[in-house]
Amino acid sequence: MGSSAFCKELGELRKERAVANSHFAAIDGCDVHWIDEGYANGLPAVLLLSAQWLGASHFDAFAERLGERTRVVRLDLPGHGLSGAFGDEDYCAARYASLVRAFVEHRGLGSHVLVGQSHSGIPACLLAAESTGGMAGLVLATSSGMPRDRAVPAGSPQVALHRTGSMNWYADRLRGLFKRPHSPTEFGAIAAAARDYGELPGREAESALRLRHFEPDLLARTLPRVAVPALVLWSEASTYLPAAMAEAIAALLPDCRGRTVIHDTGHLLLADAPRDAADLILAFLETLA
Repeated sequence: MGSSAFCKELGELRKERAVANSHFAAIDGCDVHWIDEGYANGLPAVLLLSAQWLGASHFDAFAERLGERTRVVRLDLPGHGLSGAFGDEDYCAARYASLVRAFVEHRGLGSHVLVGQSHSGIPACLLAAESTGGMAGLVLATSSGMPRDRAVPAGSPQVALHRTGSMNWYADRLRGLFKRPHSPTEFGAIAAAARDYGELPGREAESALRLRHFEPDLLARTLPRVAVPALVLWSEASTYLPAAMAEAIAALLPDCRGRTVIHDTGHLLLADAPRDAADLILAFLETLA
């Protein structure tokens, strides 16, 4: 995957886009980036996993709201944001779960709620089925991994067929994943970061590998084994995953504490409606304290 060129350009992008609370470390065979902020206040910490197209930096408003009450850690999974690649090119959900497990141990995170969104909901669910490492709860936000008759996953060959890598190309893709109004300046910043992350050498190949390993029913098979309380949040107008899936997921969870379809939201829920989602998660955290 051209690791030397990848790392060189990744290093340059890190200088441009890392923030004051950014951290980097080699964990479980991968050079990862995360943002750590907020403070412990009697509630479990929140560990947010990145989603397709987006990196940790896309969730500032979400983290700011949660950070008023608890510690918030935003982890860029391999193939996202400012994290590097899996050296073994294994991008299956179990490999992602292994990385997150090692990250929690590395950071000594303690009691925490794991938030998975879009494709990262599947490794989050796998870890919740283990209920190890201090996990106190699970939040699934418009998570993939349920059988569906019609939908084209983001990053699939059909979506990427006419990929140009231009700002307009990324903006067009993202407009279909957001529903609420965002100012041109705000949306431009979202698209610019997505383009920077998506155009890293090897990043497109990583997306293809992740899609190749995708199991469309893995979440459904894992949900009955989840051993912690869970919250289900869903986008009303997801491009890929209909809102009816939220009810199906909630029915399979042994201890579902809530299911909410958030009005007027696109697939990238936690970036589209960050404060609404954060308030629902805070209420969930209070039931676990």
